[in-house]
Amino acid sequence: MFRQLFRPYDKKAKYDEKWYCIFNLMKKYKRQNGNCSVPYRYVENGINLGQWAGYQRMLKRKKSLLKHREDALRKIDFPWYVDNPKAANAGKDALWKRMFNLMKKYKSENGNCNVPTNHVENGRRLGRWASRQRFFKNANSLRKDREYALQEIGFQWESYRRNALPHMPCEIKWYGWLNLLKKYKSLHGNCEVPFTHVENGRKLGLWASRQRALKNTNSLQKNREDALQEIGFQWEGSSCNAPANISYEMKWNGWLNLLKKYKSVHGNCEVPFNHFEDGRNLGLWASRQRALKKANLLRKDREDDLKKIGFQWERDRNSTPWEDWFNLLNSYKNTHGHCNVPRKHIENGRKLGLWLKNQRAQQRRNALLEGREYLLNKLGVVWI
Repeated sequence: MFRQLFRPYDKKAKYDEKWYCIFNLMKKYKRQNGNCSVPYRYVENGINLGQWAGYQRMLKRKKSLLKHREDALRKIDFPWYVDNPKAANAGKDALWKRMFNLMKKYKSENGNCNVPTNHVENGRRLGRWASRQRFFKNANSLRKDREYALQEIGFQWESYRRNALPHMPCEIKWYGWLNLLKKYKSLHGNCEVPFTHVENGRKLGLWASRQRALKNTNSLQKNREDALQEIGFQWEGSSCNAPANISYEMKWNGWLNLLKKYKSVHGNCEVPFNHFEDGRNLGLWASRQRALKKANLLRKDREDDLKKIGFQWERDRNSTPWEDWFNLLNSYKNTHGHCNVPRKHIENGRKLGLWLKNQRAQQRRNALLEGREYLLNKLGVVWI
């Protein structure tokens, strides 16, 4: 960009005009900060003034900077070399002080220094700057004078999201959830909220599960843990105890009856993942039971009920997905008398028409296994 804007030997006035516009920004910077040591990434009025200054130094080194431009820069004491630490750090100090002043302004308006991470003040990312100061402090890299200056204005070294102060927005939301849990307890006599329970339009069961997960990973704040303990919150959910909610238990038994029905028809409990029974995704439910068993989260009585009907905890790897699709196609033929499945046809919740289209495409490319092609031919599939 700068090679186009500031070509060294271009005599046209329009390029000089652009150059002097940015030069005026440099003079403005000097009036505000007392020097021309602009940080490399410093931006003024949408112009990267630090990068522009670096480009002028490069032209000077290559003896390509126009004489009148060099003279203009020399008059305002423009530093041609920034290897001097004092000169290099002067601009950074000025930028830090400017951000510090923005922080003081934020405190005077809001009463605290808890700047949200994405907050922008006067076009500056004050929230990110505050986060960097905390990072430098934790890494013992923050200069002592800066640390003292921030402490004097009441800067919090822990982010407001991690504090346990009741007046913070995040904390207010949490106590709102706690009040919903108290309301639930007053109605039901316990805090055993079903996972899918919704209170006042909010997923209270999901929230309760999250609190247990945070407790198990030692991530739950102490004041929150104590507040839940006071109202008799159970740290082990209903999925780990004896049936505590009759309606929830009835739902599970309903799924079990659907599985028994599937077994009576098919002779096994190997439900395809996308299989629907009576409009309900039985395959997904069966997969969830296997996942709960693997994570040692499935209740013992439910595990025993599934064992009684011969539920397989590991899917039978001998029955490949392709054979499942073939069986669906065979079922379609038995019903309709042919294998001409419409492209958008869905059989038992699975896109059988699309699958058959893919088999034809593989056959045209000679990519279909010989054994599979033989089975499809025997079934009466028309390839064209």
